[in-house]
Amino acid sequence: MLRFRIEWQEAPGVRVGVLARTWGRLLIEAGDRLVTQAVDYRSESLRGGVYGSVLPLCQWILENWWFLLNESYRFPVPHAARELAKIPTDRPWVQRHSLLAAREGGALPDLMIFRDDHAVVARWTPEHENSVHPFLRFTGSGEVQMDPAEAEHGLSELVREVLERLAGLEDPDVKSLQEEWAAVLASMQSERELCEWSARLGLDPYSEPQGPAWPLPAWTLARSLTCRRSSATNRCR
Repeated sequence: MLRFRIEWQEAPGVRVGVLARTWGRLLIEAGDRLVTQAVDYRSESLRGGVYGSVLPLCQWILENWWFLLNESYRFPVPHAARELAKIPTDRPWVQRHSLLAAREGGALPDLMIFRDDHAVVARWTPEHENSVHPFLRFTGSGEVQMDPAEAEHGLSELVREVLERLAGLEDPDVKSLQEEWAAVLASMQSERELCEWSARLGLDPYSEPQGPAWPLPAWTLARSLTCRRSSATNRCR
């Protein structure tokens, strides 16, 4: 099970309304393990959760929804995301799968979420002494395999909770978040297989192939395979 527990809090010093509304204490659990365990240098104690706006994390999850649930780990041995990100060709994968890409100045652990055959894997690694955060260092490590439906449920619950928190707030970021979630839900109903095949190939299912970064034959293959398996549904236009 993948669970994001949020304790909403006031943020009087945060001027941006959408960030203030989504401010809170976040705890991440994978199975029965706490992923967000960290050392707080200020109090010289262990901390179970992190404080900040949950909005960047929610936006990142929606942007990489199909990759998190369907794209596999592409490297021969386990590595921390920071090590993988040092190699330019590996950096895009890290940006799609490691929570470090959702930090935006906040504190999040090096938790990678990816597909492994019939399971979704949550793998997290500790930070070294030279942590990028000024007073916090994540200390936990572990790996949990879960049913894809459980992982999808955990991600969905976070998105729903954030959208509920933002209900009634007029802001472009809120509208964008609502539209992205609606698009994901619609794809689940109408083109789930196509989205899953595209993500497995490392391709964004919402983008048309263009430029050298897009291997057109692979994108076409994903679409043709889906069309063959779903020919009776008239989903391939």
